[in-house]
Amino acid sequence: MQSEYRTVLVTGAGGMLGSHIVEILLQQHYRVKAMVRSGSPALNLRGLPVELYYGDIRDAAACAAAVSNCDMVIHAAASISTWPTRSKTLFEVNFKGTQNIVSAAITAGVQRFVHISSASSFGPGDPEHPATEETPFRGLRYRLDYIESKYAAHQYVMEMARTKGFPAIVICPTMMVGSRDVNLGSGQMIIAVITRKLHFISHGGKNFVYARDVAQAVVNALEHGSLGEAYITGNCNLTYREFFNMVGEIVKAPPPKLFIPDWLILTVGLFSSGLAMLFRFRPLLNYSQALISLDRHCYAPAKAIKELNMPQTDIKIAINAAYEWLKREKYC
Repeated sequence: MQSEYRTVLVTGAGGMLGSHIVEILLQQHYRVKAMVRSGSPALNLRGLPVELYYGDIRDAAACAAAVSNCDMVIHAAASISTWPTRSKTLFEVNFKGTQNIVSAAITAGVQRFVHISSASSFGPGDPEHPATEETPFRGLRYRLDYIESKYAAHQYVMEMARTKGFPAIVICPTMMVGSRDVNLGSGQMIIAVITRKLHFISHGGKNFVYARDVAQAVVNALEHGSLGEAYITGNCNLTYREFFNMVGEIVKAPPPKLFIPDWLILTVGLFSSGLAMLFRFRPLLNYSQALISLDRHCYAPAKAIKELNMPQTDIKIAINAAYEWLKREKYC
């Protein structure tokens, strides 16, 4: 069956990754049904020929209606909140929401289901031994419900594929960089350099990847890859110093150069978390984020490159795309 005769539901279609997925699907002549939260302006979908469906993935009936008459599903909707670090809502959205979409997809008999997980479901690795899809989960030490809820959903989808024959593939992005970053994930890091509000860095790092490359791998997963398999979609492992140096070069602003000792980062994170809980505000750095900032979070995307034909765009191009979008949308 040709792609122009297939309808794909994309949940979380208004986000950075979701909107790139929608654009690529349209370019490849799929019909697209875009599920977004009720009341969302869906600015990233402006002008695109998609069928908009407003609903909450925590609502099983809304999920069933969204999946109705769709041939395939790409489930990208999630809450990425890191405060409070423990939150029932995160499990309601990330885990229960995934169960609702999977149940609806099974009832509808979809041909393929692509679930967007997170690379944090593996590892983290280090520069000498970057994490792969075989690396055990070690995220409990961060005490962060975002990571734990995403891992629970990841495991649920994999189990459904393994025991029920559910036609699912799981995509696990690393830190995405690019345009349309409406929730200011990596965009926050770029803004911090532009506004010169970031003066100190830790010795940690991450694997960074162009959001559009991840989107391309996701769309490719509709036709390629093996059912019941997970794929780490990343690119280059960088220290925070290396990443911020690239950002500074592109935005023409001095990057942070001073390292904070590990013990001081943890102390600040712990103190900030305590104050935030006491006075009910969102801290700039909570204790879980402090713990995460000390690790390298290195990953190997070889499997996705080989089996999903995932592109590997220079991360400087991704940073520049993010910068131009942030300026255009007046975030900085």
